[in-house]
Amino acid sequence: MAGHAHGAALAAMFLSERRRRPSGPGAAGAEATMTDTPDYYATLHVRPEASQQDISRAYRALMRSHHPDMEGATDPEGELLRIMQAFSVLRDPQRRAAYDKQQAASRPRVIPVRKVPARGGASGPAIRVTPVRWESGPWS
Repeated sequence: MAGHAHGAALAAMFLSERRRRPSGPGAAGAEATMTDTPDYYATLHVRPEASQQDISRAYRALMRSHHPDMEGATDPEGELLRIMQAFSVLRDPQRRAAYDKQQAASRPRVIPVRKVPARGGASGPAIRVTPVRWESGPWS
């Protein structure tokens, strides 16, 4: 029964952390990126192509190594919460697909640009800057 109480305490910490953490556009966090979505694959130390079995193995290994009852655990609360959040998204195929789609949409697109050499060598700047000449009329 003690394990159940400890699990309930971890769940309560997780929920209180989610309520405290600002969400939505413009929310800043420790792992803030352009989309404010953490990289769950990096959290679990797996590649995006990892199977469900690989994700489960990584989750169990990380939970064992970061568990507060284990020796050598450092800052278990914040790290445990990130590990649990990552696993809750990546273990469900539908949530994982939605997460992957969101990550792909937020990734910057690389647009190839080809530099065209000027004809006849260096002919000066491409744009000529001149003073502005206002049109004349009865108001001037």
